Amino acid sequence: AKMFDAHLTAVAFANEPPVTSMSDWVNHEIIGNYRAEQKAYAERAEKTTLDLARSAGIDCTTRILRHAVVDAAEVFGAMARDYDLS
Repeated sequence: AKMFDAHLTAVAFANEPPVTSMSDWVNHEIIGNYRAEQKAYAERAEKTTLDLARSAGIDCTTRILRHAVVDAAEVFGAMARDYDLS
């Protein structure tokens, strides 16, 4: 990758809990804990990716996105279609 001057872009999703009609009955602390846990997972993935890329000498950019699980594939697909590959 270094020989070709490649650049890595990594995306991690910090998934939002699904919103349903039952959401009003769920304790807000549970939702807050879920969000914090998902954010921590995404930040850990971001750090690991950056560390590995740095050790391999590869230029790397990362992003953490917050979306509902059901929207993640659509969001990633839209990003991939619009991404500049030049």
